[in-house]
Amino acid sequence: MKKILNTVLVVSALLLTACTVEKGPVFNPEDAVPSVLEPIDESYELADSVESFFSLNFTPTDFGVEVARSYTAYVDLAGSSFANRQAIGTLNGTVGDEPLSMVIGTADFNGAVLGLGAAFGEPVDVEIYVVASIMGESSVVAGTEVASNPIATTVTPYDMAKVYPKVYVIGDYCGWDHSQTLFLYSYAEDEENYVGVIDFGEGYETNGFKLTGDANWDNGNWGSGSMTSTDPEAPSITLWDDGGSGNITNYSTYRYYSFHFVKSSLTLNMNKGFNQVGIAGDLTGWADGADIVMTQMRSDQRFYADVEFPAAGGFKFRLDGLWDTNWGGTVDAPLSQGGDNISIEAGNYRIYLDLNDWDNPTAVISAEDYGAPVE
Repeated sequence: MKKILNTVLVVSALLLTACTVEKGPVFNPEDAVPSVLEPIDESYELADSVESFFSLNFTPTDFGVEVARSYTAYVDLAGSSFANRQAIGTLNGTVGDEPLSMVIGTADFNGAVLGLGAAFGEPVDVEIYVVASIMGESSVVAGTEVASNPIATTVTPYDMAKVYPKVYVIGDYCGWDHSQTLFLYSYAEDEENYVGVIDFGEGYETNGFKLTGDANWDNGNWGSGSMTSTDPEAPSITLWDDGGSGNITNYSTYRYYSFHFVKSSLTLNMNKGFNQVGIAGDLTGWADGADIVMTQMRSDQRFYADVEFPAAGGFKFRLDGLWDTNWGGTVDAPLSQGGDNISIEAGNYRIYLDLNDWDNPTAVISAEDYGAPVE
């Protein structure tokens, strides 16, 4: 018996009355015409100096009904049948029959290939394909995945910072665009515990968001459900994995939030909410209201500030200009709450602070990066 998915689903209330329902167009997966992906070059040597290195060109998937479509590109090692596929790009909300093109970012692709176990500097054979799904009002419709033909190439990845498993935090702050999201990372690499600091931007007062397990809505769509606490600033809430889950709206008092997501229990824990990360020290006279405010970088979610130190001295990091939460110590080890002043010589420096691993914050001081462009 063929599996039929009605694009319009009408259910009479508790089936208390009998009525005739006129069905709309239907989607039959067996009749769908998959996208055809054009071949790319036989080999690529990746370089961090190149922002994007190729475009995937393909025909749209024909679902047999007029619907919006979502496409996700995946890569895996050749011969793996995409069992360990890594997402490398998305294209949402497309309609019509015109050919499509998806630009693939070098860093995303390089990180995905390294995450599959490839060694940097060594050529590796990979396969790529595109998976299409029908787009609903706020997410893809489950059970409508249609895969394109796979294409093959050989890539040589470059060395880059370690790539950790991650989940996507998507919401109002990024226009519900997976290509613009921030992340929670599994630093333990257990793909169970994910942590990170999210900047919800200046519009945080009306913030709503969800979590997804990939750059699409197919592999985890975690939002609020009937059992989710609605308490503002709740220390912990339990999420619901379903396309019909609601937006998470508990956290709208602060601009920045440190979260810990436990995947097996779908528990989202809120470690801390705050509006400012600042540097206080001899340079500022340790005075309230004089902190050097740091900015979060979208590329790796670290905070940074370019600072001119006219004389040697010491400094610390703190939140919201208060000493309730502050870190000190040395830059070659995790910082500690209430730790000693961090020593620095006179000079111009870019100072980085990584709060994503909330229990193990780290700092970097770089004279070379001072004044350099920020992604």
